Amino acid sequence: MDANVDSMAHVGLLSTIYYTFSFDLDEALKASNANTHIAERRLSGNVVLTQEEGEKMWNTPVALDGVVLTESISYRSTGVYLSYQVKEVPTDWTNQMQRALLFPTNEKGKFEGMSVSYTLSGDEKVYEPSFPEVMVQDDGTFAYTVILPIFPSDYDALKAQGITIHLTLHAVNSFNDEPVGDTWSCSSWPEEGWDTTTSYQPLISFSLDLP
Repeated sequence: MDANVDSMAHVGLLSTIYYTFSFDLDEALKASNANTHIAERRLSGNVVLTQEEGEKMWNTPVALDGVVLTESISYRSTGVYLSYQVKEVPTDWTNQMQRALLFPTNEKGKFEGMSVSYTLSGDEKVYEPSFPEVMVQDDGTFAYTVILPIFPSDYDALKAQGITIHLTLHAVNSFNDEPVGDTWSCSSWPEEGWDTTTSYQPLISFSLDLP
């Protein structure tokens, strides 16, 4: 991990789903007439949030009550796009904490962050989508997107089998091979370099419906 990259961590539960059909105007994605399902994920429980700023890194135990994510699922010819943004947070949450919540990592779990994976019913293998991409919003927070390699030609077979999406939080639990706790902090990077490992905290799982 680049020591200059900021932090992350994440969450989830409860969804109220409503449906909308929209035109996707993002030329880079080459997708028009995208069928997009929108959901709100209201989070709960307690997690450890790992944050970074400059050469500082620290863990903070946080409650997720009052945190709401907006989730969009777009079914396109180029794959299924899952996107997340923070919609609501408690008054004591900073933009830095919101960025930490949606900081991208993958299922390997070597660095802190939120990862997305998926499983197929009857198959023990855990599949990963593309590595997450983030766009910085006007307020400095992140919009987090992954692409699942699931295409319209796959829909019939996968609807019969069933797909489950999993969001996982990774928080730093060791720094340069030394275990660290929930309130650990590091004020500057060691001159000899640094490395971390992370804990896995399941956040939310839900069935993915296909058109």
